[in-house]
Amino acid sequence: MILSASLLLCLFQQEPVPSRPLPTRGGDIQLPPPRVAAPSPNDPPPEPEIERFRRDIQGLHGGAERIEQRLFEIGHTYPETSLEPLMLQVIRTARGADLTRLMPACKRFGAQRPRVADELLFQLLSRPLGDATRPAVETLVALKGEAAKASLQELVRSRLPAVRRPAADALALMLTADDLPFALQLSRDGSLDLQLRGVELLA
Repeated sequence: MILSASLLLCLFQQEPVPSRPLPTRGGDIQLPPPRVAAPSPNDPPPEPEIERFRRDIQGLHGGAERIEQRLFEIGHTYPETSLEPLMLQVIRTARGADLTRLMPACKRFGAQRPRVADELLFQLLSRPLGDATRPAVETLVALKGEAAKASLQELVRSRLPAVRRPAADALALMLTADDLPFALQLSRDGSLDLQLRGVELLA
């Protein structure tokens, strides 16, 4: 009996343990920042935009329907601000089949971008383009519009013989009586090739 009373007395004499206040919203508790997954060293680097564009241009061949579908995809893949610099970069470096396949894209996306036509003219005047020469001349005519005749006259007198014939063929479709002095001047040039181009234009 005495032992039980002593135990009860000890329990009543103990101080109550103070309860901890619950954290309130806006307190000092901070969550750790979210973990950002580090790129794996085995992941391949992202493909540069110019390389993707070159690869997409490879699909611009075949029938008209296939080319149209590919142009539609390219137009919806790249931002408007990217198309001009991408086309200019390919024009400056490509030749042959690669440059030929670019021409439909230049006609579609370069109509309101004079730098594309100017770059084509510069490349035609400065370096041989191989099999892409005639498609490039035809694209230049389409992009230049009313200014195409002056560009073609410049190409006919180019230092590169390979560009003169395609330019003369395109120019012949635009000739009027006002172009007679130009054709006569060519026919009297010291270069035999230019003489032939002048005779063709006179005909």
